[in-house]
Amino acid sequence: MKDIVYIDLKKLVKSPYNVRVEASMVGDLAKNIKKNGLQQPIVVRPVKDKYEVVEGNRRWRAFEVNQMKKIPAIVEPMSDSQALKRSLSENIMRSDISIDEKARAIAICLGRTDLLKNEKIKLPKNEVYKSERELAKDLGLTHQAINSMLEPLRQQKETRELVKDGRITEAMAKNIRQFAQDGEKEVKLAKAIAQAELKVIEVNDLLMKARKNNKSVDDVIKELKGKTEVITEAEVKDNKIDKTKVVTGVKKDVVSSVGADELLKDIINEPTGETTGEVTKEETISVTIDDNSVVTAIQKYADEKKITVEDVVIKAVKKYLIEEKYLESEN
Repeated sequence: MKDIVYIDLKKLVKSPYNVRVEASMVGDLAKNIKKNGLQQPIVVRPVKDKYEVVEGNRRWRAFEVNQMKKIPAIVEPMSDSQALKRSLSENIMRSDISIDEKARAIAICLGRTDLLKNEKIKLPKNEVYKSERELAKDLGLTHQAINSMLEPLRQQKETRELVKDGRITEAMAKNIRQFAQDGEKEVKLAKAIAQAELKVIEVNDLLMKARKNNKSVDDVIKELKGKTEVITEAEVKDNKIDKTKVVTGVKKDVVSSVGADELLKDIINEPTGETTGEVTKEETISVTIDDNSVVTAIQKYADEKKITVEDVVIKAVKKYLIEEKYLESEN
């Protein structure tokens, strides 16, 4: 049994090799820990005068929400690749880890710089896995599973936005990419299918017939009765479209168009003690923070304020739990 030490929360930092990079709700976990205690210590590695959290990122954040000072931890010196592998092994089969997070971690393990276009975190060359099969064996998965998990990184970011917002499914996105075989055409077709609100089976049938008859992307879009008007946030961010036109355009269908400041106002200042049908406000706020389009907006807000996504989420959770009189105000 490895020694457990109690580490001051002020000395903890998030590991850049932690699989979890998106916002995740910690309110329920915080309540459970306060009631039943911590069932499993976190795992950290020493880095200079701090400790990077390798396993247990949500447990650490739950302790922050509960305004605790120290947390039980196991300290293990490890390399960057060992830290990434530990985090990946802990989270790879969890349903609350997004497909995009898994894809990012696997690509970093493999050193797939071709798929990690804007990724700042990279492993040293001598710590990168030599093949998908080698990584699959280490994680107890099949080679096919690892290859499939990389699919989101092969798609255009506008396509990923449509997936995250529920406009198209993962299966649709993969089928669209494979049919289009070109980034610009992929986005064009993905938006057209989103606008048409097709089901998976309809998309499969549509593209299967198109392949059989040697039809182009434009041919398929014509079958969908015209050009799509869906606009993604990525296009606005890249200045491809005037943002004022997006806001004022009556006929434009804007994905994730909610403003970040308005979103935070809704989350942090939402009134408590009420119910909506059979759903309590506590459940409502959990759903709000976990929703994919909201996560996108939270990330945007965090970037604008130059703070982390976790800081935004923790602020919202603390505010809510204080209003519920579950926590006392720090003031």
